[in-house]
Amino acid sequence: MRISIINEDQTMVIDGKALRFKFDLNDKIHAIQWYGESGEVEYKNHSTRNKKIKSFTPYQFLIDGYNNELLRIKEKRQKEKEEIILVNDEVSEKATLSTLWERIRHRRTGLLATTDWTQLLDTSLTPECIQAFATYRQKLRDIPQTYQAPDEALWRANKIHWPSKPEEVKKV
Repeated sequence: MRISIINEDQTMVIDGKALRFKFDLNDKIHAIQWYGESGEVEYKNHSTRNKKIKSFTPYQFLIDGYNNELLRIKEKRQKEKEEIILVNDEVSEKATLSTLWERIRHRRTGLLATTDWTQLLDTSLTPECIQAFATYRQKLRDIPQTYQAPDEALWRANKIHWPSKPEEVKKV
């Protein structure tokens, strides 16, 4: 395991992975280098020779601090990711519901448009047929109240009960 600890920067690098976090180390120490089985302590005062070390045990608290900080960061990122996912799911759900309502309204508007002529005064339909179309058109307009919160499954499974279009019965 290769470890570099730079006191002034509050930075620790383990096997190439750097992390800055608060730790307490003797103010006279500039850095600690560990090369796997041995290492050295570098001092700020350049007239003081580096101290060779054969054990990292006295500095194990720094590895523990590094690991704790790494865990804290990972947990924070996971929480932020979950919050982002939640926000995105909420936005996606609203968008899907909005899109679904648009598709329902589009179909309903189309069905209404194809029967507009049935309500004109000069239509050739019988009075009963005109009333049947008026009832049909009202049922189409009532769909938003009938399905206050439709879901994609209802739409895809054709479970929205569209009213049946009446037969055209013309006057004789």
